[in-house]
Formats: sequence, structure tokens, C-alpha cells
Amino acid sequence: MAMTKFMKKGLLSCILVFWGCGAHSPEEEGWLTASAEEVDLQPEVMDHLRKEVEEGSFENLHGLIVVRRGKLAFETYAPGHKSEDLHYVASVTKSIGALLLGIAMDQGLFPAIRDGALDLSIEELFPQSKPWVDGSPNKQAIRLGHILSMTAGLAWDEDSHPYDDPRNDWVRVRDQADPVKAVLSTPAEAVPGAEFVYSGGCSALLGALLERVTGDPHEFAREAFFGPLGIHEFEWQDLASGVLDVPGGLHLRPRDMAKIGQMMLDHGLWRGRRIVSEDWVHESCNMKVENSFGPGYGLHWWVGDYQFRGESVFMYLASGHGGQRILVIPELEMVVVIVQQVFNNPMADANNLSILTQFLLPAANLLGEEQPWNPADPFELHLYEGDYRTERGNFQIEIRSEKLWALAENAPPLELRLVGKDRFRGTAFGRIEIDFQFRRNSTGEVTGGKSSYGFTQESFHRLLSED
Repeated sequence: MAMTKFMKKGLLSCILVFWGCGAHSPEEEGWLTASAEEVDLQPEVMDHLRKEVEEGSFENLHGLIVVRRGKLAFETYAPGHKSEDLHYVASVTKSIGALLLGIAMDQGLFPAIRDGALDLSIEELFPQSKPWVDGSPNKQAIRLGHILSMTAGLAWDEDSHPYDDPRNDWVRVRDQADPVKAVLSTPAEAVPGAEFVYSGGCSALLGALLERVTGDPHEFAREAFFGPLGIHEFEWQDLASGVLDVPGGLHLRPRDMAKIGQMMLDHGLWRGRRIVSEDWVHESCNMKVENSFGPGYGLHWWVGDYQFRGESVFMYLASGHGGQRILVIPELEMVVVIVQQVFNNPMADANNLSILTQFLLPAANLLGEEQPWNPADPFELHLYEGDYRTERGNFQIEIRSEKLWALAENAPPLELRLVGKDRFRGTAFGRIEIDFQFRRNSTGEVTGGKSSYGFTQESFHRLLSED
């Protein structure tokens, strides 16, 4: 019989584990299953992907699941990993914590969106916060919607230093006895809603809010979320303060991550049972703020258009440090789960980009078979040679051995091949496809263009001598 245990992990954290009974088949866990071919995924592409994963070709990738049209159609693990393993999902936890708040709204424990929940002020959310926000108009202007969209305007830097460095603001806050005080004592540097700043501090506030409105967020999560989804094995740590670690304390199995993704794709339903309201799912996946170099942000869910060979594919996702992903692709009726442990290494993104761009999107025949480009006019590579500038720096286009190359500081040379009119593609690190679409003026001179890969699009312009 399943049971709930509260356990101590060292002196700093509390773990909730809802124990199951080991390995089960997908069907025993509530999944409908199908072969890749039965859900129109090209079997030869998926077989190739399975071989790559099982041979360990993706650095530190642990497992991969693909669900299409509600059926688990692909599941594979790298050597040493298996379906019943619990994985540290890092900031995927943030997205799940926000779903718990939506469920609390549905149960009447908290005002609903239609009743103005997103406009609740800091002092309404945390009555004890008055000493930390008095005298700061920007702090007094923070609303719940700003916390959930990470636009609170507080001075916060979680990107410049790793997560074992005390200069990282999340490291500074996570071990404090009162995380609400620690976060809200941070200076305000911007008007709330003006810009996105990734902040575990906002998620820590969400954890404290869940404790306030549910009384016992561990029990609430089990009874209102995990239990109805048929998720029977998980661990969720507390912060040192005893507050639920919404910023990143959850461990899940890949199949259970896929259940959460499928529930989101089905507008809050799992196998016909309502888990969270459709309104909350819609708000969560509706972009509230753009992000210059990646997907935008909804309510603790990432949202954006994925660039695929000159086209855009809308996706939303829960994303965690080290490369953890729950990806939802509505257009393809697809959910993708990726678990890996590639910390402080760009290969985490390389793995994810490769899985999507080189395997899954082609397997779903998103654009049909790509045809070779045969330009009608003589092709002159020298037209593209020159120096170019982007927001993040400069790069050069050069001809080497009758081929076009993109060259940038601190990056390996990137060979470009022609794939369309003024469009070239290169493959970085052997896995990341980068498209360059050049732009011409009325006289035919190349003046700039746009590069794109994954969720990133970046404009560039050609440097003239006066630049």
C-alpha cells in the first residue's frame, strides 16, 4: 500500500516521498501506448534517435520520452538509467509550483484570476512585508502577476555566477531563515512589469504563498496534484527555512513529467479528469514578457516560437538547470521529456536543440522533405563576405577553400551551406543547426539579415567603413 513519508535530508531540507512499488509498464501507469509509426513519427528517424541515446552519444543525457496524440510512442534511456529512476528536475519545479497555486485558486483557497488574483499586492500576499516595502514605490507596486512572470523589478543576478557561488543571489537567499524577508529586502531597481529578470527569489515567494494558503503544501501537492495524475513516486525538498522549495527542489520520474506535459496540452485534464482549470493553463502559457535571447515567459512557464529551418513552431515548456525539459508542442499534439545532467555546459542546450531539430521535428514531417536549393542565377559567395554586427558582438563571413564560413571570437569556425535564396545553414558542435537569412537592398547588395536557432533570433547588419 502506498504511504507518505516525511524524511530529513541532513539538517537543511525536508523530503516528501510518496512511495510506489518499483517498475511498472506504461499501461499500468495509466498511459495509452503506440508505436512511432502509428502516430506518424517516421520510424527510421526515431530508430536512429534511439540508437544515439542508447549508445550514449548525447553527453550526460539520461532519458527521453515522446508522447504524441495522447499516446506514449517513444521512450529510451542511456546506459545506466531506467524508467523508474527519480531525476532532479531543478527549475522545472517552478512551473509545477505555479500549477499548485492555480489549483488552490480552483479550490477557493485563493482568489481566482477573474477575481483579480494577479493584481494582489505584496502586502496583501504577505502582510508581514510592510517593513521591507515601505518607502519604495516600486516594491509597493509589485503584484502577484509580476512575481509569476519574474518582472518584479528587484535587483537580482542569478546568471553571472554559478549556483555554488555566494555572489549568486539565489545562493544568498536560499539558506536564509526567512526567504520572504530576504527576497523583499533586496533593492528595487526597475518598475514592476518593465523587464524580465530570471529570479529564484520570485519562486521562493511562491513557495511561501503556497504554505500560507494551503497550510501544508506537501500534503496539498500529493492530494490535489500528484495523486490525481497517478504520480506515486516523487521527492520535494524544503528550503532551510522549512518553506517548500519551489525554485528547484523536486525529483520526478520521466513518465510522470510526461503526464504533466500531457495534462497541460489537454488544457488541464488528465484522462478526462480536471486537474487545474483551463483558465490557469491558458494564462500560464500566454507570454507575459519577452526575453531577448530565448523564449519569453508566462506564469512560471517558458513560452516561445522555436525556429526550425526558416519556420516557427510555437511551444511552451518547463525548463531546469542541467537540461531538464517538459516541452509541449500543440501544433504537433506532442509532449517531449528530456532528462540529463549537463551542468554549466552548453552541451545541455546542444542536446535539446539536436533532439528537436535533427530528429523529432523532421520525424513529425513538420515541413515535409527538404528539397535541395538550386539557384537559377550563378552563385557568387563573395557577395556575402564582410564584417557584421549583432547586439551581442561582431562576426565575419569569409570564403575558405571555395566555401562560406562564419567566424566569431571564442567560437569554432562555422561552415555555411546554401539551403535557400540568400539562406545558409551551419551546424555548430555537430548538433546545433543555425540558419542565416541574408537581406539585400534595392541594388542587390547584402546589407544584413537574421540568424536563428532554437528559441533565439538575432538580427545583424553589415559593417561599412564608417562603422
